[in-house]
Amino acid sequence: MQTKTTAEGINSDSQRFWEWLGLFSILVLAAGLRLWGLDQNGFGNPYYAAAVRSMLMNWHNFFFVSFDPVGWVSVDKPPVSLWIQTFSAKLLGFSGFSLIFPQVIEGTLSVVLVYFLVRRRFDAWAALIAALAMAVGPICVAVDRYNNTDECLMFVILLAAWALSLAVEKASRGLLLLALALVGVGFNTKMMVAFIILPTFYLLYWVGAVVPWKRRFADLTIGSLVLAMVALSWPLAVDFTPASQRPFVGSTQDNSMISLSLGWNGFQRLLSRRRGGPTVPTAASPITANPIPTPSTDSAASQTPPQNIQRDANGNPVSQNRRGNRGGGGMSTGQPGPLRLADPNMAGQIIWFLPLVLLGFWAAFKKVPLRWPLEKHHASLLLWLGWFLTYALVFSFMKGAMHTYYIVMLAPPLAALTGIGARALWKSFIAGDKHWFLLPTAFLFTLLWQVYIWSAYPHWEPVVTPIMTGAGLAIGILAVLRIPVQKGNLSKGWMPTFFVIGLTFFFVSPVIWSLTAIEVADHSVEANPNLLSGNGGQAFGGFGGEVDEDKLVAFLDAHEINPKYFLVAQNSQAVSSIIINTGKPAISIGGFMGGDPTITLDQFIAKVKAGEFRYMLVGGMGRGGFGRLGNNGGPNGQPWQGGQGNGNRGTQTGGRGGGPGGFGDPNSERAKIAKWVREHGKKVDPSLWHLERPHFDEINSAKGFGGDQRGMGAQLYDLCF
Repeated sequence: MQTKTTAEGINSDSQRFWEWLGLFSILVLAAGLRLWGLDQNGFGNPYYAAAVRSMLMNWHNFFFVSFDPVGWVSVDKPPVSLWIQTFSAKLLGFSGFSLIFPQVIEGTLSVVLVYFLVRRRFDAWAALIAALAMAVGPICVAVDRYNNTDECLMFVILLAAWALSLAVEKASRGLLLLALALVGVGFNTKMMVAFIILPTFYLLYWVGAVVPWKRRFADLTIGSLVLAMVALSWPLAVDFTPASQRPFVGSTQDNSMISLSLGWNGFQRLLSRRRGGPTVPTAASPITANPIPTPSTDSAASQTPPQNIQRDANGNPVSQNRRGNRGGGGMSTGQPGPLRLADPNMAGQIIWFLPLVLLGFWAAFKKVPLRWPLEKHHASLLLWLGWFLTYALVFSFMKGAMHTYYIVMLAPPLAALTGIGARALWKSFIAGDKHWFLLPTAFLFTLLWQVYIWSAYPHWEPVVTPIMTGAGLAIGILAVLRIPVQKGNLSKGWMPTFFVIGLTFFFVSPVIWSLTAIEVADHSVEANPNLLSGNGGQAFGGFGGEVDEDKLVAFLDAHEINPKYFLVAQNSQAVSSIIINTGKPAISIGGFMGGDPTITLDQFIAKVKAGEFRYMLVGGMGRGGFGRLGNNGGPNGQPWQGGQGNGNRGTQTGGRGGGPGGFGDPNSERAKIAKWVREHGKKVDPSLWHLERPHFDEINSAKGFGGDQRGMGAQLYDLCF
């Protein structure tokens, strides 16, 4: 009986064993990075956690993704990811773990999908390297340990890519429809960001499917109809439901889910944040690493934002460049433009192998002659390159809200091209063809690229220097060994050894960054070495005046008049924690940041007179309400300028702030409500609901909500006359 061998002379059964062992090891690593210390992240994003708690209460809240138990206003995202989290919470019990665990599963399965998508067209080594790059990608680890919707979207798009790859190879209309239907599911996960992949999908089927052009056109036309039906099914179901029978659509001005899809979660992200909608695009990330508050989007945006300078424990300014923050365009994401993703903070999230990816793509592309229609090898390359370029272009130039964790969508194509490129470069090098020099060149420029990323974090030099030195030595030895190996004076066995050593050194940096997303509690949804030194992380602290939640709930329980509305607040940050911890029917009449016109002044007064609204918390969130978090509020437990840290709880003191969502406009209904409450409501003694701290009256004296927005101290009002 003969034993089969591969083209490289390796026993195929042995290779299969090591291949599966390698994949298993990578999956263990991926799961470990995502599960290690997961409980320290608590409930993750309290905005979405509160929604899940509310969705568990009844099917009405579940279907409409209501933020609050009452069904007053919905969250600013479509339902798929939150539905999955709700099912998990129903099965495992409502807890931070049950909300985040689905993202852990989706992230680990995404590693598997990348492996098999690469393995279908390339060999096991390419697939294993790709899977490893996906497993240790810093932004992947950070996002998978949180309850935002991005990981679910990435997983769904990977499933769509799998179906499309098969559709192209088999010229299958059914598989194409499945792929586009999955993109529609992606739309109902995070709306229009799912559509960025469509140009690549359409182009790939057009140039790769071996059927007449009329058939391809018909397939894509039918597929587009299926895509539209799946994508619009839930938004239209919401919009066709009478407004009185569903929550107000959060983060909109016209109470329309289609408006949310195409506006705030659509073209507004690409064009500008100054076209209406909510004030600050942070519903998806209440904890972020940007130390500079983002300006408001409406009339309040015309005001000059306050200076909020980073300072260390000694009061000395901290260079923003050390954190890769170039300001503008969003949270630690740099200015819109072609070099945005080259920012060290952005590149460090996932783009560690860019030179190897580019040169490796060329090496892989030239291995097979280009034919029409596209050969399977080139079709796979087009999928990954198109995916990378479309998302990279959008993220680079989008002028609206941009968060660091968005670029998790770049992880699958970059991981795949890393594996494909490394393997193609190695084959070219070991074969000694005329392009053999591309491998050491790619390694050299990858080394320089990683040094550039680390250069923004000079205090990490003692750690980085040995890593980069080891990589440099491996590159040099690999290049030097080529001549004696070709002459037969040295065994070829040394070549793969130093190739693996060099590649391993290159993986150390992303692993270090990934660990930073694990080691620090209450961190931002990103990875960053400065998180370990207390310079990273910025939290929304719910109440601008540091409300004692236990005291507040106890007070309201003792004085509750109408059980339908436990507490009324201006924004979701003020009541998220109450909903999470108690399930009480607290509501936000202004949605996430307080800018949603869910109720008019006359309607508000009518509810007060009917005894439905009794207690209202005014203020509590604004630009002054942002406070930076280190491990204990700031380095060595010191408070940060612009916000007092309170340990790991993340409660903050509001300073001078711009005010949420249009409240700076004295003619808005929300401002009129605030003014009316202040004029007719009775202030509740702060000792009954507020944390003990000096100068409360001074903190709370600023007009904040509905006034000139000079501060956002919280105040509880009794509206019973």
